[in-house]
Amino acid sequence: LAFVSDASGSLELLIAKIDATGNVQPAVQRTSAKETVGELEYAPNGDLVFQMDHGGDERYDLWLLARGAAAPTPLAATDLAEEGAFFSPDGTKLAYMADTERPFQFDLVVRDMTTGKVTPITHEPVNVYGGAWSRDGKLVAGTVTPDDQKGELIVVDIAAGKTTRIAPSRKDGILWAKSFLPDGRLLATTVNDEGFSQLCVVDVKSGAIALAGTREWDVEEVAVTDAGEAIYARNVRGESEVVGIKTLDTRAAVGVIAKGGVVTAVAVDPAGTRAAFVRESSDRPSEILLV
Repeated sequence: LAFVSDASGSLELLIAKIDATGNVQPAVQRTSAKETVGELEYAPNGDLVFQMDHGGDERYDLWLLARGAAAPTPLAATDLAEEGAFFSPDGTKLAYMADTERPFQFDLVVRDMTTGKVTPITHEPVNVYGGAWSRDGKLVAGTVTPDDQKGELIVVDIAAGKTTRIAPSRKDGILWAKSFLPDGRLLATTVNDEGFSQLCVVDVKSGAIALAGTREWDVEEVAVTDAGEAIYARNVRGESEVVGIKTLDTRAAVGVIAKGGVVTAVAVDPAGTRAAFVRESSDRPSEILLV
């Protein structure tokens, strides 16, 4: 289990091993750079990619902690800001945001993890945020937005160099890509007619959008299993509920996994047997819960 902690005074990377019975061993700090570490992303082979800035400048570089390695090494040490990395399903490619044209205006690029070649796949006049890979590794989905409030979904066919644009149902809305589902559709979040952030399922071929899950309260963090089941945190009157949903439609029953505090991150293992989330509370330090 990889996470960040500011116990040392800076946000550093720590890793705790979990055995087959669910027992958690003491965490080991794996960075000591006194910088800000964030956006942790595991590859299928157990390598870990994360971002780290320089003296609080918020211009992140990507770093790689190879499985079994004692220390991380720079993955993309360039003059660009690189952040928000996410691996293709087979781990051979890494998509991430980079300000390739001017500082802090982000596009999506793809890095070949074998050759190190980096290829820009978007060239937009405003920010592009990732994102998700399709299950076959052929498509990358992201969000184009000038203000993080309204924007469209883009789906890039890597081999063909073709970009498909899908507008949200509401003219002033936005679509945030979360995860492709086993049937090729895309799980995203959007703003519903009540003004809440809600799950939706997008048919990337037709552009059809169907709302999913609960309509009330804002969906804030989402994780998806290999089978296409979702776990998400929703903000209910200022506190979080973590819920699970097996059938992604508007009538589906959800099971409440945990309540209370503010959940700032959710993760689930591919099989859907174990989930972890970070919870902040006013009366105790931030904690990681395993269920």
